[in-house]
Amino acid sequence: MSLYIYQKDYEQANIYTNNALKIARELGNQDMIAYCYLNFGRCFRSLQQYDSAEISFQESLNIRNAINDTVSAISLKVEIAEVFRLTGDLEQSLTYYRSSLDDINNIRNYGALSYAHNNMAKIYLEMDSLPQSLVYANSALHVAESLKDKYDRQKALESLSKIYEAKKDYPKALEFMKRFTDAKDSIFNEESTRNVERKIFTYESDNIKKEKKRLEESNEQIKLMIALAITAIILLLVIIVVIFNAYHTRKRLNYEITQQKDQIEQDKNLIEKQSKKLEELDRAKSRFFTNISHDLRSPLSLIIGNLE
Repeated sequence: MSLYIYQKDYEQANIYTNNALKIARELGNQDMIAYCYLNFGRCFRSLQQYDSAEISFQESLNIRNAINDTVSAISLKVEIAEVFRLTGDLEQSLTYYRSSLDDINNIRNYGALSYAHNNMAKIYLEMDSLPQSLVYANSALHVAESLKDKYDRQKALESLSKIYEAKKDYPKALEFMKRFTDAKDSIFNEESTRNVERKIFTYESDNIKKEKKRLEESNEQIKLMIALAITAIILLLVIIVVIFNAYHTRKRLNYEITQQKDQIEQDKNLIEKQSKKLEELDRAKSRFFTNISHDLRSPLSLIIGNLE
């Protein structure tokens, strides 16, 4: 999220800061919550939404004070003081700057000291307090040069040029204006390089996003094709199983039919044999009764003849 603030993409910065704030609240991470409000404040201030910026910075300051984070609290007082300076409430801005100076000196945060002195010089210049403005501007320049901070040095040189111009010391004003112009050109060249790098980064990011989207679409198509292939394989397996079962069922039925035919044939042969046996028995019976009849008729004929 800080990277997007640095790139002045405040919309994306706010989106990522909101996401980070939700996670920080779920985890109960007060340090991260305060950091999120700090980023909100910086976004709102850059967008000139000063009321929202003040509320965000103050929320962050309250959390820092609650967890006894003095170093971060000092930076937040400076941020709030700058908001008041931008809105034209110079006295309130000076109050916050003054309240932070002792703490800044105690922890020897020279970056914050340079920033605070430079802004206090601007405030005193706007209030036409030229001697005090000159003191703070010179202090800001000295600290910035010792820290090799190009941005604070540029601001201090600009303030000194304006102060000497207000004092009608035009040679000094011109000298500091030249130094300010050189510093500004140097920073401009660096920013131009960064802008080019940022555009390249944005272009590459867009290409990466497009490629990612294309890959996601390709993956979806591959997943669909895999799903269709799996479905086709399953259907094919089902068909094979059905055909295999039908084949075995048919084979079993054919076997049973063959067995039944064989049994019928055996039964038929058995019946034919039994039929022949019955016929033989019938003929034997007929011969038997014929013989008995003949054997009985002859004696009976003799007996009947004698009786008569």
